Amino acid sequence: MFLLSVSVSAQQPGGNTLQAEAQAQSATALTRLNTYLNEIGYAQLARRAEKVAALKTKAEAEQRAADVRKKIIQLVGGLPQSSGRHFRRPRSGTRS
Repeated sequence: MFLLSVSVSAQQPGGNTLQAEAQAQSATALTRLNTYLNEIGYAQLARRAEKVAALKTKAEAEQRAADVRKKIIQLVGGLPQSSGRHFRRPRSGTRS
């Protein structure tokens, strides 16, 4: 409904004012969204930093790396299944 009134008023004299107001509201909404998403991201980074700082041994670090790798593979839908032999491309140049 609002978009219709903006497009109709933009065709009439004085419509530039409403169009400017609509653009200002849009910019304000984008700024608020960016701020909200940044707050979420910074909170996640803070939690990550705490978890990494809590790692004391190499085994803990390796376990975290394995957990992170497993989570990433899960999020991307897994790795492709092998369907047989994989052939390498011949490298250019001479072999030693």
